[in-house]
Amino acid sequence: MISSNRITIGLFWLVVFPTAAVLRFFRASEISFTLDELSVLHRTGYGSFEELIREGIWNDVHPAGIQIMMHYYTQLVGYETALVKLPFLLMGLGSVVITFYLGKRWFSPTTGLLSSALLASVQFSVMYSQIIRPYASGMFFALAAAWFFTRYVFDEKRSIGVQVGWLISTSLAMYNHYFSFMMAGIIWASALLFLRKSEWKQYILLSLALGALYLPHLPLFVKQLAYGSPGGWLPPPEDDFLWQWLNFLFHFSDVFTVCILAVIGIGILTSGKNLFQFWGRRLLSLSWFALPFLIGYLYSIWRTPMLQYSGLLFGFPFLLLAAFSLIRTEKTSYQIAFLLLVLIPSVYSLIYGREYYERFYEDGYEKPVIAWEKAKLQLKDSNVPLLYRGSTSMTHFFDLQWPNKERAPYRLIEWTDSASLYQAENFVQETGSDRIAVSAAWQPGRDWIGRLRKEYPYLLERGNYYLLDYFLLSKDFRDTLNYKNIQDTAFYESVFYPSGQGSWNIHDGCRLQEDSNFVPSVKIDSACEFALEYRIPFNDLIQHPQQVADFYLQSSSQRQNQFLVLAIVKGDSTLHYETRNLAQYLGYHNSWTVLSFEPGPALYNKSQGGELVVYFWNKAKTSVELDAFEILVRKENPYCFWLKHEF
Repeated sequence: MISSNRITIGLFWLVVFPTAAVLRFFRASEISFTLDELSVLHRTGYGSFEELIREGIWNDVHPAGIQIMMHYYTQLVGYETALVKLPFLLMGLGSVVITFYLGKRWFSPTTGLLSSALLASVQFSVMYSQIIRPYASGMFFALAAAWFFTRYVFDEKRSIGVQVGWLISTSLAMYNHYFSFMMAGIIWASALLFLRKSEWKQYILLSLALGALYLPHLPLFVKQLAYGSPGGWLPPPEDDFLWQWLNFLFHFSDVFTVCILAVIGIGILTSGKNLFQFWGRRLLSLSWFALPFLIGYLYSIWRTPMLQYSGLLFGFPFLLLAAFSLIRTEKTSYQIAFLLLVLIPSVYSLIYGREYYERFYEDGYEKPVIAWEKAKLQLKDSNVPLLYRGSTSMTHFFDLQWPNKERAPYRLIEWTDSASLYQAENFVQETGSDRIAVSAAWQPGRDWIGRLRKEYPYLLERGNYYLLDYFLLSKDFRDTLNYKNIQDTAFYESVFYPSGQGSWNIHDGCRLQEDSNFVPSVKIDSACEFALEYRIPFNDLIQHPQQVADFYLQSSSQRQNQFLVLAIVKGDSTLHYETRNLAQYLGYHNSWTVLSFEPGPALYNKSQGGELVVYFWNKAKTSVELDAFEILVRKENPYCFWLKHEF
């Protein structure tokens, strides 16, 4: 009769491992690159190791290990997608294997089987196994360190191979990512809980060797520690950070969540007295997840933000081991039932609920370029320009994707460049085309897109991607006859043609008028500072965190110290305030002042029940005439943040 242990091993290698492999390697050559990956590829190909450190690593906020590896690896294999991602795919798959055998060794075959099954099939681990960043690698190195720790602490004999393996895997984790550094360090320190005093000498010598291996990286570590943060773009974690992560982990699926809770609950009920075994190991495994999370959370609150979902990946397998260790039954019938309850809802919600293989594979930064190429063919106009706001890493990537290919007229402007608005305006004037393709990687304050949509009012095509938008625009209404009717306006309001939603407040010294051709305008006297405002309940104007509200103001007589102002108020508190100076558009052929506003999830939630106010501030107290004052809300890109949020 086949033992239950061998059956469990068979279930892993015949069911769990193939599932993990298929989910990770499926159409591997078609997986898109994220912006972070483009940054990694951009920082390769240097002429020397010194140049790599100086130009590609020194100003980064991550340890040097993965960037050094990718620099030399791409020299060997080139930049073909599947080959570039192969090491990370393999390390992601290897993590599933180590998790199985670690759970089997620490607790039971059932623990190893179910922990590896969940790790094999959730988006959290599948996605990071497909990204050339220090995430799958860090998880693999941390798990390897945990495996050699187990051998070192619990084996009767500590072979040289085990000691060297522990030393190397821990060192690699330290060179990989600072969260994997922390994870491996906690595992290393945990040995003190098990060693006798007579064994400390060998442990101390190993610790000294570990420190010596890290010495070359110490100057970079000190420099990055002083820098402190991955960038000003990262906000501190919210109070419900862990709850949000759990929702993401279970694919925002109630069915999947209930199935996992049912597996653990039924497992506990069927475990009997065996439930109380291994509480020490269970607490240790749980602490290996909890400690890095708590340290990262408190550091992000008290000093500078650093905690992201990716930072939880390195301790994630140990959370699974702690959770599934509560299931003590080894009956094959239960194992099969539990395995199906884990894998079926997980895989189904990944493919159909999250639409992972449709969305993640179609969200690459090359997609707008491909759409632009198709548009030129459909319009039979090879001179349609493309204005793409992104980064130099994108240019490097495009050159790799389309070597020696003419793409003019084409312009990529830096999103961090304060002069980007001027670059966009100059590019539009240079081309002189009645059509334009526009794409922008997501960021707040995209006024320039709002200005272009006034100049090119007809929307022919729109592409919604992760952190990326694409628009094909035209000045000629006849172009719309060749395209499906696209309407992305959710709300429109004008001071001259009020909709009845919200209220316009016209103060003394401000009046509406018409010229002899019945063209309306707003005349504001010099004594009137706060002349004209519009108020509306926030919820009536914006229905989704990713909707973009464009506030337009046009004046042919704008001067210094005249502003378009937006405020969100709730009770006595001002939740948000920003302005645009009309003078910054002096001399532009397009005289529209635009304030583009996208609340995002945090501000959107805070603003519920609040009021949005937009007004003209005549701080200069000079007479002025406004030709237009409009509000236009665009429909959201539902996939802008889909990767880690519900859509």
